[in-house]
Amino acid sequence: MSGITLSASIRQNLLSLQNTTKLLDLTTNRLSTGKRVNSALDNPNAFFTARSLTNRATDLSNRKDGISQAISLLQSTDKSLNSLTSLVEQAKAKAQQADEAATGGVSNISTETATTVSGATTISTAFGSAATSATTLFTDLGGTAGEAVSVVLNGAAAVSVTVTVGTTVADVVATLTALNGISASYNTTSNQIDITGNGGTDITLAESGGSLVADLGGFKVDSVALSAGSAKVFATQNKDTDLLEDVFGVTDGLTLITTVTSGGTNTFTSEDGGSGAPSTIADLVTAINNADTALTASYNTTTSKVDVKAAEGVAVDFSGTGFTALTLNNGTSDLTAGTDVTYSKLGSEAEVGSLTTDFRSLLAQIDALVSDSSYKGKNLLKASASLDVKFNVAGDSKLTISGVALEADSNGILSGLSFSQKAADYDFTTAGDITSALTDVDAAITELRTVSTTFGTSLGIIQTREDFTNELVSTLEEGAGKLVNASLEEESANLLALQTRQALGIQSLTIANQSQQSILALFR
Repeated sequence: MSGITLSASIRQNLLSLQNTTKLLDLTTNRLSTGKRVNSALDNPNAFFTARSLTNRATDLSNRKDGISQAISLLQSTDKSLNSLTSLVEQAKAKAQQADEAATGGVSNISTETATTVSGATTISTAFGSAATSATTLFTDLGGTAGEAVSVVLNGAAAVSVTVTVGTTVADVVATLTALNGISASYNTTSNQIDITGNGGTDITLAESGGSLVADLGGFKVDSVALSAGSAKVFATQNKDTDLLEDVFGVTDGLTLITTVTSGGTNTFTSEDGGSGAPSTIADLVTAINNADTALTASYNTTTSKVDVKAAEGVAVDFSGTGFTALTLNNGTSDLTAGTDVTYSKLGSEAEVGSLTTDFRSLLAQIDALVSDSSYKGKNLLKASASLDVKFNVAGDSKLTISGVALEADSNGILSGLSFSQKAADYDFTTAGDITSALTDVDAAITELRTVSTTFGTSLGIIQTREDFTNELVSTLEEGAGKLVNASLEEESANLLALQTRQALGIQSLTIANQSQQSILALFR
């Protein structure tokens, strides 16, 4: 159309209208796509930078799928561990029921029943002139300085309690209490001195250097007058302070040797009081306990016997010259000197048979549940399983989760849960199995808690990384949008302005054409 000549005004209006049309097309395109940079031609730097950010966001979004599946796997594993814990606790309840129901085995070794010895309960003074307090002088009660009372205990050498000018009632009380086997006190009600002794203790009170006993009014045994020089024995009280010789017949010099197999030993030698403190039941109990910490001996006041207890599996033997006198018994038969007795707990078929069956069944279900604890073919409760959870695009930032071996091993034992034998081998009618089962289930519960804690830590890490990835993807997409996205408000305003400009351009072009039409009219 080069042959057509346009006036300057028309050409100028036409160019302005064409430019407006181009801007309208650009603005319309931005509004329709929502982007102000649609290709590298629009803004190369912004376009390629935004594409890089978008590509990274896309790659991270693809990682989110793997992270989400790892979370689901760990949540599934946690539910399996909770169910396993429930089954183990049920198995523990069965073992506890068996422990309560079982009556067989050796749980206690005891002596024969202690002999009861009749005698005095309290020996008291019978002061003719009543003392007014523990500080009363003996010379004020009728005693003369230099006189003494002879005290003989269990056939030992006599001990003289001598009165001096300053001797008080309290002084004599202290002297008597210091002697082996007896104790003295001042009775504020009767204003007399009361003397008590260990059960079986023999005592003789006599004159020694003068007539002190007679001068003071003598002694009384349980309110009955006691002649000076007469021997008396204190009655046994069914306490561990009773003398061993009197209640069990373990005479002077006899021994009891306590030996724990693969443990300690102790030899006890009885003393009748002739050359030392007379042996009491408490002395025998202490000697047995000193043999080994595995043993717990005590005097049972209900049965009047010395009981020796220990944990299941502990083996002990007793021997010595005093063994026969004690007549040790395991609850079923008398012990033989020097022969091991092993503590055990077991029940009869009637008592624990069904509990054994239930316990075995629960262990089988535990193994089955472990095998069924898979998610999309992966089971973290088996040692062969492992999972790599990758967090970044390159895959070098990751968390490796290793499976744990909770399934039965090649011998059929749930060793990963700390069980010591396979299900079919537990038998509560066999010595040791009840205790073994209780020990094993406690260890299994501890192991399950440990595994749950480990997986729980991994789950927390992955959930944190998932949240981070979501936020990072959002940030990357937002950053890319800032580079290429159009402002719809701004582009809408531009569109309105350009439409107005286009309308004005068309009107201006029309006016410019009118001058050409006026010239044409001259030729008509």
